Amino acid sequence: MTPSRGRDLYLAGGILALGVWLSLRYGGQGLMPLDQSIVFDGGWRVLSGQVPYRDFGTPAGLLPILLQAVSFALFGVSWSSYLGHAALVNGLYGVVAYALLRALRANPLLSAGCAGASVWLLYPPIGTPYPEQHAFFFVLLACAAGAWAARANSARGAAAGWALLGAVWWLAVLCKLNAAAVGALPVLCTLLLGWPRPRAWLRRLGWAVAGGLAAVVATAGAVAAFGVDPEMLRLYAFDLPLEAGQGRLDRFELTRAFGRLLRAPVLSPHAIPDAIVLAALVVGWSRRRGRPVGELRDAAGAALLAVALLVSSALFLGTAANQTEIGLAPIFVSLALAGHALVLVLPGRVASSIVFVAVGAIIVADTLRFHREVVVPRSVLDMEFDPATATRMRTLGLESMQHQAPHKTPVKSRDLERLLTFLGKRSGNFLLIGDHSILYGLSGRPSLPPSLWFHAGLAHPGVGHPARRQYEAALVDSLDSSDGGARWVIVEGEETWMGTRLADLAGLEQRLVRPPMRIGAFQIYAVRERAAAAAAP
Repeated sequence: MTPSRGRDLYLAGGILALGVWLSLRYGGQGLMPLDQSIVFDGGWRVLSGQVPYRDFGTPAGLLPILLQAVSFALFGVSWSSYLGHAALVNGLYGVVAYALLRALRANPLLSAGCAGASVWLLYPPIGTPYPEQHAFFFVLLACAAGAWAARANSARGAAAGWALLGAVWWLAVLCKLNAAAVGALPVLCTLLLGWPRPRAWLRRLGWAVAGGLAAVVATAGAVAAFGVDPEMLRLYAFDLPLEAGQGRLDRFELTRAFGRLLRAPVLSPHAIPDAIVLAALVVGWSRRRGRPVGELRDAAGAALLAVALLVSSALFLGTAANQTEIGLAPIFVSLALAGHALVLVLPGRVASSIVFVAVGAIIVADTLRFHREVVVPRSVLDMEFDPATATRMRTLGLESMQHQAPHKTPVKSRDLERLLTFLGKRSGNFLLIGDHSILYGLSGRPSLPPSLWFHAGLAHPGVGHPARRQYEAALVDSLDSSDGGARWVIVEGEETWMGTRLADLAGLEQRLVRPPMRIGAFQIYAVRERAAAAAAP
């Protein structure tokens, strides 16, 4: 092993450890029941034998759900195994960032500093597996595969790298379509690294398309093998997300998208766009000063990829309904690429040292600011987390959680613990009309709703949609399903996070025995038999 290879391995190992530790350190602080239940419940459903788009629908998160099922199978159904999944991806994100920069021959210290700072941006803000964050990881991994392919010493190795690029980008699609769509921009820009001749570029593109098509064919084979319902797949994976996305695109404004990015709690002096503009100016100046052609090509490729990552982040923020902070994962990689481009074209060690100091200072300042304003208060989870008032959960499976709910959620930690105790002492399944779908897996009960969460118009058909009546009928039918049906219907608060009420679900109320039992914010209704419900006035 060469000294440089050993150094890279040590630095990558340190970045991995930092990313895992940081995500675990903050991941268990607080609970946002809607966002943090989605992949948990999906993983539990798959572990229980349910098949996506046959037994339940979801507009996003398929790959994170499948990976979470593996995590549950290996380490048990608990909040700890949930946090561990996100933490591992967070650490690997830093390793991939380092590998990408080193493949482009960036300075190892610059690469390590950028990668180490990047693990603050991906998973610490949310802490648990999430479709968008996994998509960002696979987009960056696709870029790293392209950077490696551009430097491959053999035609066979290069072809494998470009095919891997296409396949990995498809994995991002299986996480979240909009994040993968805007991520296609930097992925495609990696095809230009080294500025190949047109024929060589077409070969790169051909291998990338072949890799992507192979991944699509493999996905289609799995769909056929597991008996996925084509109509359910079309509705939940295509129709609903595209309809919701069209509404967001209709309101999209490019200036607003970049405005959201530049107002984010990072980019303290708006350094990235400034660095990119400066890099472009220096590249143009260096052409007249006789810099080596190879260095100029490397600098231009790094600057182009930096711009593409920055633009993709802005485009994502312009089409997403989430907080700005959730879409900033590629920012430090973009900054490091711009700094690397400057180093390649600036003459002399003094100028290069100035770039290193400037980029390092920006990364440190912005990491501290992001840590202070986003990670510690858990603002992405819509809360101001306070460890003095948070509750350390004692219920089996939730020991790694310090519970504090967002202000909009009426559920307290004692409500969750008492409800899980109630379910542990009674037989029978339940149907939850609420956001805490982690209750299914934690209680060992099957998840009964036909959709993964309650978000009309995205996660399931909204009022007025042609498939709405069918969805409501399936929800009621789940009370009498062949795997035991439901003895209880549990209603969480007055409405779900996205505004769904019990009264919005036709045919469900007449199956409930009143008055309900109450455990804090939860109302627990016994379920009438179908015949008794039909005879009721």
